[in-house]
Amino acid sequence: MDSHTHPITPPHFEETQPINGSSTTSSPPPSHPLSSNNSQIGQERSKSSSSSSDHSISYEELHGLHPLENAKKVIVTYNNYIMTDELLKLQNGDCKGGLNHHDEHLFIVVHQSFELWFKQILFELDSVQTVLRKVVNYATSHSNEDVDLTVEQTQILVHRLNRADQILRYTLGTFDILETMHPADFLEYRSVIGPASGFQSIQMRELEVMLGLRDCNRNMGSRNSFEEDLQHDLIGMKRLKQRQSEMSVRKLVYRWLEEVVYPKIPANQFIQIFLERKKDHLMFQKCRWFNPETEMQTIQEQIEREMKPAKQWIHIEDTETHIKGRQQFKFKKPSTRGCPFFAQQENVTTEEKCPVTGASSESNTPAAEEEEKPMKRSVNEKIERIKKRRTALLFIMSYRHHHMLWDYANLLDKLVALEEALLMWRTRHVRMVERMIGTRVGTGGSSGVDYLEQTLKYRVFLDLWESRSHFVQTTILPSVQYKTGENMFVFENKL
Repeated sequence: MDSHTHPITPPHFEETQPINGSSTTSSPPPSHPLSSNNSQIGQERSKSSSSSSDHSISYEELHGLHPLENAKKVIVTYNNYIMTDELLKLQNGDCKGGLNHHDEHLFIVVHQSFELWFKQILFELDSVQTVLRKVVNYATSHSNEDVDLTVEQTQILVHRLNRADQILRYTLGTFDILETMHPADFLEYRSVIGPASGFQSIQMRELEVMLGLRDCNRNMGSRNSFEEDLQHDLIGMKRLKQRQSEMSVRKLVYRWLEEVVYPKIPANQFIQIFLERKKDHLMFQKCRWFNPETEMQTIQEQIEREMKPAKQWIHIEDTETHIKGRQQFKFKKPSTRGCPFFAQQENVTTEEKCPVTGASSESNTPAAEEEEKPMKRSVNEKIERIKKRRTALLFIMSYRHHHMLWDYANLLDKLVALEEALLMWRTRHVRMVERMIGTRVGTGGSSGVDYLEQTLKYRVFLDLWESRSHFVQTTILPSVQYKTGENMFVFENKL
């Protein structure tokens, strides 16, 4: 195997550098802070910390370090650092004149704790977006250079995604605490907290937008936009608009796969080998599950049953099949105007007024009549990009034990873990709501549990989820190595 360095080579694979900074190898030093030559990490930190270039990521920026001399010279106590006094004044329901029941205090504390944890998750994802955006944008505009995530950057991304994942999983236990409140006790004050609704949580909407949940994959109920119920929160809407103007984590990761990873892999050769070895293994498997002497037709049918969707997923030969497969994750546009009261109301035959907003089921808005914006890319171009990222994804996961792909695979797997945690949170939330209010209409006017059940279909990193259906074990694939001079992975043995 070649002696080389790579953006995700762990420390024990790095080439050492003399103290004077001269290289022990013939490879040239990196020309910028995002060079994939990680033997220069120490030099990169010193250079990037003083660089003002848009693509540089200094050690201080990556780790969120700020000069201590800028800190105010004050006596710091637990109380003034945590702002305990201010924090403990926020559970009294002052907006409506105070608490109406003992358990209402618990209700407020639980939801405030969710919002605090959401804030921490957004804080982590902010840094993930920043690193990915700078690396991807620079790599795209400098395609002639071997630019990629460094070891440190990749491991930081994995670490922060893991933290966000663990936070969501930790908050699942909070629902157990909330369920110590009896449903009948909740009814004692439920009437006076409407039309407030969990749907109005700006931070949850921010989380969805940052991850990359698209409007077509969102259950709007009767809404033309999920923003309709958030207009009262001017400060929150300003933040949300800013999130919407930024490239989501999903788009950044997909661009990284398409524009940074894909050019470095033997794509056509890999896919050919991948499908051949998959078919060979399926033959081996089915011959053990069925009798080849008497059930060969069944074996062939079973193999084709798995190979056909794999080929379609990789090659997308049938565009209509691809589109149809995506429809199961999309929701129909609303046919009525209003607020959540009309969500899931499919048989509205007379003009009806929402008891919360007074909106009519028959009224229309200009937004509903506007034509859809033209696509930025042609269908063929979109298909090609999807094929590239899927090929890159399969390559990374197929060779995840390779020392140069280990952190890549961890990064992709943490994205799936984070979305899995979010789905677990939604599932636990639905069951808690059902236990508390049954099938009642939600305080915001939605269909309650029926609406929340639909959110369990949400998928952001759809290609990452679907790839699980097509993986093969690494042991049946030929080994690869990385050619530093060519910036390419190649198969080690002649095939």
